[in-house]
Amino acid sequence: SPRPCPCVVYPSFTPYATAGYQPIEEIVDQGFALAVFCYEDVTRDNEDFTDGLAAMTYRGAADDWGKIGMWAFACSRVLDHLLTLPEIDGSRVAVLGHSRLGKTALWAAAQDLRFAAVHSNNSGCAGAAVCRGKVGESVQAIYSQFPFWFCENYKKYGGQEELLPFEQYQLLACAAPRPLYVASASEDEWADPHKAFEAAQLASEVYEVYGKPGLRGDVFPEVHHPLTEGTIAYHVRTGGHGLILYDWQQYIPFLNRCFSL
Repeated sequence: SPRPCPCVVYPSFTPYATAGYQPIEEIVDQGFALAVFCYEDVTRDNEDFTDGLAAMTYRGAADDWGKIGMWAFACSRVLDHLLTLPEIDGSRVAVLGHSRLGKTALWAAAQDLRFAAVHSNNSGCAGAAVCRGKVGESVQAIYSQFPFWFCENYKKYGGQEELLPFEQYQLLACAAPRPLYVASASEDEWADPHKAFEAAQLASEVYEVYGKPGLRGDVFPEVHHPLTEGTIAYHVRTGGHGLILYDWQQYIPFLNRCFSL
């Protein structure tokens, strides 16, 4: 029988393959399976807490979970199913997301150690970018527009990021010692590529404690010059906010290398 293959769990903005987001042929050609689910099939991306998973959970206290937490929970439930399939190597399942779903992927991996790797693409504020000193989207801006993504307590730090009891690099460090890939786009200033790179650098200290090489690169890289030699990888590409073929072409070889070590 064929050898069980590695897999990527991908919470998507669409329930099926689209050319810009899910290059199925390229992924499968490199030996990977792709498990896709539409995040809005879990619970809608709005302030309505009466549909889907949101309708089954209590939300009344200031520290109750928001919808990013619910989508992350769904990633783990997809993994539950994948672990029952003989075609899938359960020890080599990664979780990957873009934008709000990049935040989701990081939170899923932080909570569920069964994910063997995590990839966060253009996740910005409340994702892979350091909050303090960040340009573009701030805590106040993101909470004002998307309060339903977070617990209510998060709004207290709008305009007061220096009072946050944590920083986003600590979320990245929760992936240690598993492979972590952070990616940015040069025109996506709202997400602040430099602060995402800084977070990857700072998270590297935790990887070193585990005896793993973190991010290999002290200087913000030029576009299309990925830093992939460590257990943490980073790239910045040309273009704007999106998950494109170039991103996947960096992720899958990085996973193949890390999973074969």
